[in-house]
Amino acid sequence: MSEESHEAHAVKTRKEFMPVLALLVASAIWGSTFIVIKDLVAEISPYDMLGVRYVITSVIMAAIFFPTLRKADRDTWKHGMVVGLIFGVGQVFQTVGISMTPASTAGFITGMYIIIIPLLMLVMYGVIPSRYVLISTFLALLGMGILSLNGWHIGWGELIVLASAGFFALHMILLGRWSTERTSFQLTIIQIFGLTLVSVVTAVPGGVELPKSTAGWVALIYLIVFASVLALFIQTWAQSKVSPTRTGVVMATEPVFAAAFAIQFGGESLTLRMVLGGALILLAMIVSELRPSHGTYEDRLTTDRPAEEKEHADN
Repeated sequence: MSEESHEAHAVKTRKEFMPVLALLVASAIWGSTFIVIKDLVAEISPYDMLGVRYVITSVIMAAIFFPTLRKADRDTWKHGMVVGLIFGVGQVFQTVGISMTPASTAGFITGMYIIIIPLLMLVMYGVIPSRYVLISTFLALLGMGILSLNGWHIGWGELIVLASAGFFALHMILLGRWSTERTSFQLTIIQIFGLTLVSVVTAVPGGVELPKSTAGWVALIYLIVFASVLALFIQTWAQSKVSPTRTGVVMATEPVFAAAFAIQFGGESLTLRMVLGGALILLAMIVSELRPSHGTYEDRLTTDRPAEEKEHADN
């Protein structure tokens, strides 16, 4: 291989690796929020937490980035509001479901979006899952089961959490379809407006309560800055380059990060189940990355950019 070819290959490899790394960072941030939210909802209700969190986020984002939002076209506004509303409904369903079922079971069922994504891709776009998708999905689901489950049953709580997983899967698919490098930042901000609308509708009827302690406000600020803005922007940007099924497998690392933060900051102990479950999820990621990264029908659906723009971006 010539020096020029080797350099070009290195650049291409780096371009393909960075979105996956970005998704891992987003998963780590969301994994860290479990222990933060656990303490915060001891002070205020989950609905109030979501409502206050996203209202503050929307006000800040609108004030700072008003010029950027003025440049967003009609399609970007429409797409952003749609994915924001879908993600918001998913969060509400998840919050209700978690109140009716053990957190470990809810975490596993939420992760079932990795199965729902290829099913929806088949129904919506006729994408037939490859063997890499099927194997990596099975490994990730098995890993999450070992990591999270300690017995379970099917009840209303579990079914409601499963519905939330469906909304999260649809959110990832539509982000992969609509997010581009040019619009990812605008799409992130507009998504938050959609999230806020859903959160306010669910929070207002019972009255809105604010955190009572300094620690509660610190936790809320952390959720606003890192989980509501940074992680959502990272995911939106990465999904302009990564297909939904690969995104689902990478995001399956969220419970691994949640367990790691619980061990480090929550006083939990490392167990064999955590190690084995985390190893299977890591193996699922490796298998997922073995698939061809470009040229499949699913990858062509990942963005609606013009053909010449996509060709330029992939070179």
